[in-house]
Amino acid sequence: MPCARSVHAAYPALAGVIAEWIRDHDTLYCPGRLKLPPGCLAERPTVANADFIAEELEMRRYETNVGDLVADRALEAYRDQGAQIAFVNSGALRLNSNIPKGSDITCRRAEELFPYPLPLRLIEIDGATLQEVVSRAVRGWTGQGYFLQIAGFA
Repeated sequence: MPCARSVHAAYPALAGVIAEWIRDHDTLYCPGRLKLPPGCLAERPTVANADFIAEELEMRRYETNVGDLVADRALEAYRDQGAQIAFVNSGALRLNSNIPKGSDITCRRAEELFPYPLPLRLIEIDGATLQEVVSRAVRGWTGQGYFLQIAGFA
C-alpha cells in the first residue's frame, strides 16, 4: 500500500501508533468477530494471480475483476436454487486500493473489502424490473456509487 509506506517513511512516530492500532485490532477483531485466534488478519492464504482492481473510483465506474469475482461467487452461492444472474452494488466493496499481481492477499484485505454486512439474497424479479435496475446502475455513470458489479448477464 503506497500510502502506508509513505506514512512510515515521513512520520515514523505516526507509523508506530498505526502499527499499535493494527495489533490491537487483530487482537480484538479475530477472536471477537471471526472467532479465530488473534493475528488471523495477517494470514496470507493466497497470492494475486493478476492485478486486482479494487480502487474506489474504478469500482464505482466500471466492472472490475474484483467486483466480477464477488458477483461470480454470489451467483454460484444460489445457482442450485435457480439463480441466473447476480449483482452487487459497487459501493458495498471498500478495499479502495489495487492489489498488484504477485502480492499476498491477506485475510485483512479480504475483510477490508467487506467493511459492512453484505448479506446475499435470492429474489425473483421480472424483466421490466431488471431493466430498471440496470438502467439505474448506469445513470449518472461517473462514480456515484450505484454502479453494479455483475455476473450471468448476457
